[in-house]
Amino acid sequence: MIPTVNRPQLVVRAVQSALRQTSAPYEVLVVLDGTDEADVAEVRKLEDARVHILSTGGGSNDAGATARNLGIREAGGHWVALLDDDDEWLPNKLERQLAEAGAIGEHQAIVVSSMVERRSARTSTIWPTRPIRPDERVADYLFLRSSPGEGWLPTPTLMVPRAIAIDTPFDTSLRQHEDLDWMLRLEARGARFVVVPETLAVVHVAEGISLSNSARWPDSLAWACDRRTVLGERAFSAFCLTEVSRIARRRPSLRAFAKIARNGLSGKPRAIDVTQFLATWLVPDRVRRFLNGVRSAAVRRG
Repeated sequence: MIPTVNRPQLVVRAVQSALRQTSAPYEVLVVLDGTDEADVAEVRKLEDARVHILSTGGGSNDAGATARNLGIREAGGHWVALLDDDDEWLPNKLERQLAEAGAIGEHQAIVVSSMVERRSARTSTIWPTRPIRPDERVADYLFLRSSPGEGWLPTPTLMVPRAIAIDTPFDTSLRQHEDLDWMLRLEARGARFVVVPETLAVVHVAEGISLSNSARWPDSLAWACDRRTVLGERAFSAFCLTEVSRIARRRPSLRAFAKIARNGLSGKPRAIDVTQFLATWLVPDRVRRFLNGVRSAAVRRG
């Protein structure tokens, strides 16, 4: 299922990657977050009966939550696999994830992810650098990291039973972190997350950009505070000191520094998160990117 808006060439690439799977999909749903005729025209050129075009009827301005919920509701298979319009699956993605689900037991409530190639114009890295452990909470896996990319559950890798997704829709009131919020709520409903330790998708990123340019740090901090109990004290501190700081650092201010520090230090911060917080605010971006690269290389060698 692929939500899209005003990206006709990119969405065609995404659809083609879904159609070329070694385990053929039952259907490929393209959900227009609006009524863009260019998207419709390009997708229809594929002339594949498995491709179905849906529309939300208008721009929802909710980071794709409405489009994803529509696609999940209209899906006809047991599994729903998510893909973003600017990313792509490698040919054996569904085959390997279905095999993993079968080995665990499809009767269980599981969400299957995988490693991905995180590709930019100049670099290529494989994230996450390790799978989630069977007893590890999603929040801890995502935010209690020792190196960049250690824990990651990118949306274009997720394959989830449709019944669970129907019962746990994306929150359309959110403008950011809707994917993280969804995963936390899936876990709260008993879903178990697994990561196939193979590279099964490509996530395309703009050089030097890791978060949406429209993200606002007060909204991000408010989201974390509202979900502090679900996150847990350690993950809450880590999220504030690292994720919220990265958003705020685009337009630094003493107010942002102080408020994020106050909240992050009020939980159970790790020394590495405090260090990352200080580096985010005090070390130039170019130097931080270099140091992160050195640290990631050391982790891979280790």
